Amino acid sequence: DGNFPFGATYIVPALPAKTFGTVGTGSGTFLKGTLEKQTNLSITVRAFDTGGNQSITPAQMITVVPDATAPRILSSAPDDRLLALGVREIRLTADEVLNPAFLDAARFSLTDHGSDFTPGGDDDAPVSLDSVHIENGRTIVVKIAGDEPLPQSLYTLVVEPETVVDLRGNQMAVVFNLSFATIDAFPDGSAAWLSRQDGDWDEIGNWLGGQVPDASTDAILDVPGLDVTIFVRDRRSVARLNLAENLVISEFGELTLRGDSALSGTVTFEDESQLRVSGSQGETAAVMLSGD
Repeated sequence: DGNFPFGATYIVPALPAKTFGTVGTGSGTFLKGTLEKQTNLSITVRAFDTGGNQSITPAQMITVVPDATAPRILSSAPDDRLLALGVREIRLTADEVLNPAFLDAARFSLTDHGSDFTPGGDDDAPVSLDSVHIENGRTIVVKIAGDEPLPQSLYTLVVEPETVVDLRGNQMAVVFNLSFATIDAFPDGSAAWLSRQDGDWDEIGNWLGGQVPDASTDAILDVPGLDVTIFVRDRRSVARLNLAENLVISEFGELTLRGDSALSGTVTFEDESQLRVSGSQGETAAVMLSGD
C-alpha cells in the first residue's frame, strides 16, 4: 500500500520472425523469442499489500499485431543545439532496435560548410566517412575518416530513410538531417558558452563542461555563424570577458569584469542594471570596445 500508485512494464513478445531479402552481403531472420502461433495475450495482475492480503484482476485479452510504426532518430551526439569539440564520430539513437543488415554507409553523407558557417557556396565540401555500425541495437555510430577531429566549421549529416530499418522491416519515414557546429579548443581555465540558442547566463547546460564562469574564470561568448543573446538576470562576476555575441543585463542584474576584456558584441542594459569594471588587488582593468 505504501507504494501506491502501482506500475509495471511488460514487453510483448514478437510475432513470428520475418526473413528479409539480401542487403549488401547479408540477409537473415532477426526476431527471437517470438509468438509462434498465438496472436493474443491474456494478462492478469496479482497484487499484495504489506499485510499479505492479495487480489487478482480479471483476465484482459490483448491482440498482438505486427509493428507498423516507422523508426525515428530521437537524439544525436553531437547535439545540434550545442557547439562541439573534438568530434571524431557521430552517434544517432533511435526509438527502437534496428536491423543491421540494412545499414549502408553509402546512404550517409557529411558536408563541411566551410569557415563562413553557411550552407551553400563554393566552400562546401564532402567529408570522408570511415565506417557505420550499430551499437546496443539502437545507436548508429558514424566514424569520421582520419585521425584528427573535425575542424571548426558547420556540418550537415544526411541519412537516407532506406538505411534505418527496424526488425519488422519498417524504414524511417523521411530523410534525417543533422546540422551541428564544431569549434577549436579553448584556453585552459576558461568557461565557454556552447549553446547555439539564446539563453540565461546561470544555466549550467549552456557552458562547456557545465562550468558557469565566476570571478576566477575567463568567459568566452563567441558562437561562430550565429547571433546569440545571453541574459544576465542576477549578479555575476568574471575574471575577463571575450564577448562576440549579444549580452542583455536584465533589470537589477549586474556583471563585473575584474580583468582586461574585449567586447565586440552588443550590450543592452535594462532598468537598474550595471556593467562594472573592477581590477583585482588594486590593479586597473581595461575594456576594449569594437564594432560599428
